[in-house]
Amino acid sequence: MKKIPFHIFYWLCAAVLLSPTAGAQDYEEAEEDRTVKIFGEFQNIVYFQTDRDVDDSEPAYHPYGQSVGFFGTYVNPEITLTFNQGTTIFYEGEVGINIWSRNHDSGDLGGADSITIHHRQLFGEGKFNSRFQFRVGYQYVEDPTGLFLGHWLGSMNITLVSTPFPISLTLGQLPDQTHEGWDADENNFQSDIFVSSVSTDTMIGERWSLSGGIYYVYNGEMVDHAEWLVTPVARIVFATASLEAGWDTAIQYGEAQQGAYGNLIERTVAWATQGYITGNRPPVELEANLLLLSGDDQYDHNGNNFAFHYSGKSLSATRILSEDELRDWGNNIDERIGEYDGGFYRMRSGLLLIDGRATLDLGRNATATLITGGAATLKEQNALNNHFIGIETDLILQYLPTPHIRCDLANGVFFPGKAVAAYINGIDPGATHPVYRAEAAMSIIF
Repeated sequence: MKKIPFHIFYWLCAAVLLSPTAGAQDYEEAEEDRTVKIFGEFQNIVYFQTDRDVDDSEPAYHPYGQSVGFFGTYVNPEITLTFNQGTTIFYEGEVGINIWSRNHDSGDLGGADSITIHHRQLFGEGKFNSRFQFRVGYQYVEDPTGLFLGHWLGSMNITLVSTPFPISLTLGQLPDQTHEGWDADENNFQSDIFVSSVSTDTMIGERWSLSGGIYYVYNGEMVDHAEWLVTPVARIVFATASLEAGWDTAIQYGEAQQGAYGNLIERTVAWATQGYITGNRPPVELEANLLLLSGDDQYDHNGNNFAFHYSGKSLSATRILSEDELRDWGNNIDERIGEYDGGFYRMRSGLLLIDGRATLDLGRNATATLITGGAATLKEQNALNNHFIGIETDLILQYLPTPHIRCDLANGVFFPGKAVAAYINGIDPGATHPVYRAEAAMSIIF
């Protein structure tokens, strides 16, 4: 497999930035105005789930059962420093979750019982001139659909502001799960995960918008098993004052060195699509979503892979089948049935997920939301010959006594099928015991 000449990308960026058009300009230094804005969320949350999987078998090693539950506290600060007519430095962090039932030693931030600190984003952005904008640093990067790329990563982005199609060029590096390259004298670009893209978005008239791009990933984490993927994506949206509908499409092609038996190349040809429609006629808001991810055939490593490499991010409103909107716990079903591979979830069984959400305005800053969704596999051979993943129903109550205080109460029930049991059960792969989840949170928005 040929290695990608990344130096060409760097030289192109340098040529653009150092060209007379981009760099030569006459201006007078304006008086420096600095502004600092602090936003964020402080949240206290209680979480309870009756079981870790959908198997109610009593394990000998855990006599007190398998339920999950805790009280916790965290704060998510966002700090924006703006100066020199729009040049910005942005920081986002997270302190917590600080579990109430633990003794925390603030002097040992690496200990199992200490408060955790996550630095989510740290980047700078601004303008070289009226035509070229930049953003560089560690940040959240998402493709227009979110189905393929939805990750925190280090990247640089340059946008050419033009009409009608602004062009954005991005080069980034996904965090290495093997922790290679912590020391500067040990870093090796050949063993890292790189992302690059060319993307655009534009309005078509007053009601239509179109965005898309081509995204490239090179994964060199595993020696002699380098993998690359090219993923064109597109999103089209129609919106009026009371209605919005959209459709996303992504297609993948790539190769994995020695990915097939016999040290042969394995080729990836996969696809994903999702659609949504929302309608708002007070006091009711309705939403429907559809998600489809292609699945592999029943023969793994046979030279052909048809499983989509999925980010774990979708538009689905479900809280158990897909990412929980109150807080991402990382245990949603669509990720647990995927094989984690280089920062993505390879969906060998495929996925069909249909859901709907109805929100009723109760007045006095209170709402009630009902969510119902169901999921199935597209390739039952990869789920012990089972199609049905499960049905989820949630009831969420939200109350905002002031603009800065939000109270959430969510109750959800998941009725599983044997397809999900085949993936997540630890004892009986055929057990399908329903799971109940309850969450309550009081948040201060600042």
